[in-house]
Amino acid sequence: MGIKDYLTDIGVEIVKEKINGEIEERQVRKRISSFVESEYVKNISVTKAEELDAQGLFKYLQSSFIEEVKVRLTESNAKRRGEMHDLIMHKAADYAKANTRLSEQRAKRITSDAMNILREYYKKKVNFR
Repeated sequence: MGIKDYLTDIGVEIVKEKINGEIEERQVRKRISSFVESEYVKNISVTKAEELDAQGLFKYLQSSFIEEVKVRLTESNAKRRGEMHDLIMHKAADYAKANTRLSEQRAKRITSDAMNILREYYKKKVNFR
């Protein structure tokens, strides 16, 4: 399984309990897969200052990322949600070995964009219940 498939699976897993049926799951999977693909293409042509360790970021995504994003999306306490957001962003930059301001911003933007996709699906599903 490649990184694109793995990231797509993570996204689907996070919102799976809110997805009704195969059609919605395919839509979620397609949107996340498109995002991951676009980020992969961007990763090929970046400046030296923007480079990051994609495998390191992948390692984070394989560890506690799923549970942390679930807490970030579902926690009722606003302070706790904020703490989880900060933790996720810090870990993403750390695992990506983002050692310049630009690479740190890039790691955080990629992670934030991925969480926004998941949050939109989660919000949509919660609002329709």
